[in-house]
Amino acid sequence: MRALVVHRDPDAASTLVDALRGGVGPIEAVTLHDPVGLPEALERGGWHVLVCGLRDRDEVERALELARAADVTLVLTEPDAHRPDGDGDGALIAHEPERHRLAETVARERERADDRRAAVRAARLLGAQRALADRLAAELSPEELLREALGVLAELFEAGAGVAWEVATRGDLRPVAVLGAADSAAAVEPAAAAQVAPADPSAPAAEPAPTAEPAPAAEPARAAEPHGDGDPVRVARARRETVWAHGTIAIPLIAGDACEGVLELRLEPGTRIDEPLVADVAALAGQVAVHLRYRRGAALLDLHERALAATNNGIVICERDEERGWAAAFVNEAFEQLTGYRSREVLGRSLSMLQGPETDPATVAEMRAALHAGEECWVTARNYRRDGSAFWNEIFLMPVRDDDGVVRRYIGILRDVTARVTAAVELAETESRYRTLIETIPAVTYVADWDELGTLMYVSPQIEELLGFPAEGWLGETSLWDTQVHPDDVDRVMAETRYAFREEKEFDCEYRLIAKDGSVVWVWEHDTVIRDEHGRPRLTQGIITDVTATRIAEAALAESEERNRAVIGALEEGLLIYGPDGRVVSCNAAAARIFGARSEEELLRLGTAPPGVSMTFEDGTPVTRENSTAGRALESGLPQPERVVRFQRDDGWEVWATVTSHPLIREGESRPYGVVSAFTDVTERRRAQEQIAFLAYHDSLTRLPNRALLDEHLALALARARRTGQSVALLYVDLDDFKAVNDSLGHAAGDELLRRIAVRLRGVVRSTDLLARQGGDEFLILLTDLDRDPRLSAEAVAKQVETALLEPFHLADAEFEVGASIGISIHPDDAADADTLLRHADAAMYEVKQAGRGGIASYGGDSRRTLARLSLTSKLRRALQRDDFVVHYQPIVAPATGELRAFEALVRWQDAERGLVGPDEFIPLAEDAGLIEAIGGWVLHAVCAQQRNWVDAGLASHVHVNVSPRQLRRPDFPGTVRAALAQHGIDPQALTLEITESAAMLDAERGNPVVLALHELGVRLAIDDFGAGHSSLARLRDVPVQTLKIDQSFLRGVPDDPQAAAMITAIVELSAALRMTTVAEGVTSEAQRRFLVEHDCPLAQGFHFARPLTATAATALLRER
Repeated sequence: MRALVVHRDPDAASTLVDALRGGVGPIEAVTLHDPVGLPEALERGGWHVLVCGLRDRDEVERALELARAADVTLVLTEPDAHRPDGDGDGALIAHEPERHRLAETVARERERADDRRAAVRAARLLGAQRALADRLAAELSPEELLREALGVLAELFEAGAGVAWEVATRGDLRPVAVLGAADSAAAVEPAAAAQVAPADPSAPAAEPAPTAEPAPAAEPARAAEPHGDGDPVRVARARRETVWAHGTIAIPLIAGDACEGVLELRLEPGTRIDEPLVADVAALAGQVAVHLRYRRGAALLDLHERALAATNNGIVICERDEERGWAAAFVNEAFEQLTGYRSREVLGRSLSMLQGPETDPATVAEMRAALHAGEECWVTARNYRRDGSAFWNEIFLMPVRDDDGVVRRYIGILRDVTARVTAAVELAETESRYRTLIETIPAVTYVADWDELGTLMYVSPQIEELLGFPAEGWLGETSLWDTQVHPDDVDRVMAETRYAFREEKEFDCEYRLIAKDGSVVWVWEHDTVIRDEHGRPRLTQGIITDVTATRIAEAALAESEERNRAVIGALEEGLLIYGPDGRVVSCNAAAARIFGARSEEELLRLGTAPPGVSMTFEDGTPVTRENSTAGRALESGLPQPERVVRFQRDDGWEVWATVTSHPLIREGESRPYGVVSAFTDVTERRRAQEQIAFLAYHDSLTRLPNRALLDEHLALALARARRTGQSVALLYVDLDDFKAVNDSLGHAAGDELLRRIAVRLRGVVRSTDLLARQGGDEFLILLTDLDRDPRLSAEAVAKQVETALLEPFHLADAEFEVGASIGISIHPDDAADADTLLRHADAAMYEVKQAGRGGIASYGGDSRRTLARLSLTSKLRRALQRDDFVVHYQPIVAPATGELRAFEALVRWQDAERGLVGPDEFIPLAEDAGLIEAIGGWVLHAVCAQQRNWVDAGLASHVHVNVSPRQLRRPDFPGTVRAALAQHGIDPQALTLEITESAAMLDAERGNPVVLALHELGVRLAIDDFGAGHSSLARLRDVPVQTLKIDQSFLRGVPDDPQAAAMITAIVELSAALRMTTVAEGVTSEAQRRFLVEHDCPLAQGFHFARPLTATAATALLRER
């Protein structure tokens, strides 16, 4: 599967690619960072899924439009991305913001898209199969059959133009039917090809059709690969497989090992070729080829029979040739004997070759006039043989008209009347000519004695070509007939033979014979009873025709129909076919399931839903036979638009389905002979839509109303309060110390705590009030229609909230209490509009937080400090979006020599108003606002990018980066580090991650898997501020860290404070014993430096050595090293 990932942020795009590659199946993902290039990328094709990380409405709508055009599934990944409303192509768009489920969602949506395409393709093939079956059942000439087949396949592939080519007598390709205005169609003369559809009257005159050259032998190309240079029609004929190139599909009609013709389809520009559909069309083409070969043989037999019926003399069949006039297409042996010319010398040439100096011009003119008028002609002309000898030739010309009345062939009967020979000679010549003609037709002729077994007296030589046995083996009483009739047919054939003898009737039967090579041949035998002058049967004359190809074609057609029935039965879409009386005549298993029937047979018997199952439209109207889409289609003869139907039982079973109905109308008729109704089960889709509608106004975690629903209710409450003069109160509830639950027990426990708190708070509010989750650990309570003392009422509810939270919570085998800081704002006393009311409630809550948490405060008007905090949070978010941060690098050195060993990366905020802001001012705020992970990720990528610059400049560096506990709790954090290192090509050994002492000492189940993953990645790990926490020395031995950084609080008293000096000495010795490196932080004096050197502390940092440096200054320091 190939996925195109579109995201402006390269890092986010890389994360999406990793998520895709982390799935179960292989997904090849390619990224595109500029959406402007999306049309060109999709135009190149080969994509199955478009993974879209865009948010902007116009960009998302444009991506959906391009995905539809390219027939690929669109998967939106951003939680706040625009979601198209009212989309009718639910199968083409999905939303998956969770990265760990992205690969699964992409695979599922790809499978749904494939199922939808396969169903559509099967339906189209079924329609084409049925349409073609109707044409094959009709009595059509070969040209009509080609024309109808061209129309059916053009409709299947939605081709606007095409040409049907047949293999002419001389082996070249001849166009016989034209569809639309294809380029190849422009080369067809109107007289040479019948029009399938009306042509443009303004189109230029047609040019003569090109003659197909025999194609050189070549390796057959796979039908799934488009072919390059060369005429697709010629290539398809030569390779005997469907090919396509330059918007043209050429479908050869193969019967056995021969090509009977080619159907050329021209697609509209930009049309994508459905390769599986091209592969499946070979069976349809094979059916056409078999019928075409059979009908051509029948037509040729018909011409021969006409010639035999006309005369026993020389016979010639001429066809119209635009270049050579009337050219000979067939001559019999009598013609050769009469003229001295061999057939190979005559075929394709005009019979004017028989004329000479003594030929009467008037006679020639008479024949030309008759040929031009399409009339019969009987003349006697002086002609010349090949050896130059002259003879009188009695010539009879008989026109042969096609079904359209046009004369395209002439049968000529020639007879030498120079010197009438004796009757015996003439009789012998006539018998010879007759035998020659009989023995050259593509059928076996015979003469049988009139007896019960039909003993053969004569069999034509074609019997040996048909069955492999010579003709004499079939004669007499001990003929092969007794042994070569198929054992399963012998009794039936003998019974038919005896019946015909007993009733003195013609024998007409189809049966099987076994050829000499063991193959089975299907034949059709028909004879005529020859009677004597008294009317008694004397003998029979018959003909045996090979109908094996027809039988094979019928079997293939039956197999194809069975296969199509199996496809329909496997469809998820329910199908019902109604007869002209409105009764159900056919259905599939999906329809029975949708209607609630136990089986297809029950649905066919009932013709509707079983008893106990009600059918209603979406508006609740019961579905009746008259108002159903099938009934309306049968009545009006018009396709009916999609309707939604609900199937329901009293036991709670329910199915929603969409239904469309199309009338079945035969060509030339106006009343439908039936209706096809398609039912699509949309139950899950409706439930999903209802869930989406619910989640649009509710929090997915607590199932409480969300901020959007609260805003609507607040607007209504304020409007009502303005009319009635009542008050509205808004309570802003912020849980105290909730972050500690997340930090100690993890997010799963925090989520469960929020759900339990939501349950308790529901018991506090009235039914007329609204409890909503603001987000994180914040809740909002809207109190409406308050009169008398609204502030007192609001404070009473706030106290009930405190009371509800007094009872301890039990989670993860731990018991703990959760308090709340509650801010109250009243309309109209504190605010006139919704935004101000919410902001003032937040300000009041923050005052409680500042005062020590756990209390209730009403807005008092002085919220400047609170508003300043809110403003600072907003600025911090914008700074993250605009990359308003910079990394400074503080050197880590050897205290004895001052040699540079590494840098510690320290982030600074470049505020436009306050200048460079240190981390102590904004990092706590970032943690409260949930921005610390994003800032930590930014710092990681910035450091890796700077290290890449140093590597490119030939400078070696090692950098320490601080990691917050929040980042360390994310299971995907090692993957984030790996992606950053890979993106910039940085050796993991060049990076040290500093983690807090408490995070490093978490138990293995919660903390160690991430720490171990980072260690296995190859980065170095350091414990920051070591000694300030409560480390277990036993656990420290098991933590895979390489560096301990002594908390700077210990260094402040050194060397004067003996306890501090002892602590540092102990940590240095402990670190050395554990084979770890010690770094002393906060070195500010020369005395401290000497102390560290004396006690063998290997590394140190602090203002005494260097303040944090800009990247430029750090680069200069590296160059000096």
